[in-house]
This record gives sequence, C-alpha cells and structure tokens, in this order.
Amino acid sequence: MKKVGQQLLAASLVLVGGIAWGQQAVQARTSYTSPKSFRHTWYHYVGHGKYDKMTFSKHAYSSDEYAGGEHYHEHRKFKLFGPSKSGYWSLYGIDQTAGAGNNFKVTTRTFGGKRHAILNNYYGYYTSDITHYYRFKTHHQ
Repeated sequence: MKKVGQQLLAASLVLVGGIAWGQQAVQARTSYTSPKSFRHTWYHYVGHGKYDKMTFSKHAYSSDEYAGGEHYHEHRKFKLFGPSKSGYWSLYGIDQTAGAGNNFKVTTRTFGGKRHAILNNYYGYYTSDITHYYRFKTHHQ
C-alpha cells in the first residue's frame, strides 16, 4: 500500500511539473511589444475608394475597417504569441482569455521594380483567407 501511495505522489509531481514546464514554454513565446517590421500604418483596399487601415505602435494597435457597409474603429494594447513555424504572430487583446485571435506576418513583394513590405493577416484558423495590407494606399490588387 505504501508503494502505491509513493507512485501516486510521483505521478502527481510529474503531472504538475509537466504543466508548469508547458506554461513556461508558452510564456517564453509571449510578447507585449510588436516586431519593428509591424510598426507602420498599413492599408487594404476594400473597394469604392475606401481602405481598411491598421496601425501598429510598439505596444498597441488601432484599426479602421469597413464591413457590411459599416465603419468600425478599434484601439487596444495587445499580447503576441509566436512566431509560428510559418512566421505568423498571433495577436490577442491584453486581457483576452478566449477567442481565435488575428495572425500577422510581414513579407516583401516587388512592385514596379521595387521591393515593398506587405502585412499578411488572417483571422483564427482561416489560412486560406489572407488579407494583404500595404504601407501605401496606391498598392491595391
């Protein structure tokens, strides 16, 4: 009986240690500071002469977006997780405890013989529906 108690105690310690270690690994990938490549104002053409706009600062972001004929504005501090194996950072509100989050990655593309940065964004797990934001309003395709 004493041996069973010791085994239960050992199993409990392994379980608690594994959970604590897993949380530390996640914490190491959490950031409250945006990568420098994100820190710009980005535009996405939505049609009819209107652009969605997203601005990243060091510790916050704001967005102005059009959806269903309505205009939405958001400004909040964030926390980032990542980057993932594909280079995306997952963005959540600083107090957000649930939800899918937005995912961002900056890449480059050539327009008119010059390289330009592009902010790639998708929501949740919809990796097939990536929105591209550009640093200038003239870049829309």
